[in-house]
Amino acid sequence: MDHVRQVHRRELTSEMSCIGAAAADRFDKFRRYMVNRDKREEKLVLHSQAFGTLDGLGMLEEWGMPVPKKLKDILSANEVKFKEELEGVIVEDITDHDLAVSSLPRLEGLQGSNQFGLNVGSNIEVVDPAAACEVSIQEIRTAGTIGAAVLGSIAED
Repeated sequence: MDHVRQVHRRELTSEMSCIGAAAADRFDKFRRYMVNRDKREEKLVLHSQAFGTLDGLGMLEEWGMPVPKKLKDILSANEVKFKEELEGVIVEDITDHDLAVSSLPRLEGLQGSNQFGLNVGSNIEVVDPAAACEVSIQEIRTAGTIGAAVLGSIAED
């Protein structure tokens, strides 16, 4: 029986490592998303300002005001440069899959069974998750009440 427990424990440890690696990958992806989103936002603002300034100069020209060609060329070059920089920043989308807790198929297969096909302490199908949560909450409330009573009696001493 010790061998079965060791195998089960190794499988659980392996699964926990996989879960940790998957979580780290998702956190890294979210960090990259945040950094790239901020870079893209900065580039978008710069491009918008350059485009708007160039557009404003065009309107001034239409109204008959002289605009130096050198200034217009510099602003055009800036607009093109900022547009290229904006297109160079790629923001990878965060999907619902990235935000959801992954299912644990290997753990589900391991849960409560051993090499002989016997059910060893598995009560997944028996316990309702909502009922288990309610019991846990009730235990916490009870522990809090007991703790308060103990603290009160200690304070009185």
